[in-house]
Amino acid sequence: MNSTEKRLLTIKEFCALTRISRTTLYRHMRTEAVPYTKIGGRVLIASQIVNNIARLAGEDDEQNR
Repeated sequence: MNSTEKRLLTIKEFCALTRISRTTLYRHMRTEAVPYTKIGGRVLIASQIVNNIARLAGEDDEQNR
């Protein structure tokens, strides 16, 4: 991760990057499939989660071809 990448994403940012709806994200958060933290009343998700999802989906393999 370079210094310009955000370490924590808001729900809106996470949904935009993963192209899932807020409802779907909340469902995954409730089932603990997507870990999150609350800081000052804000729900934040580690950007590493997006990388993990991409890796599990095989995105890295397709880019290396």
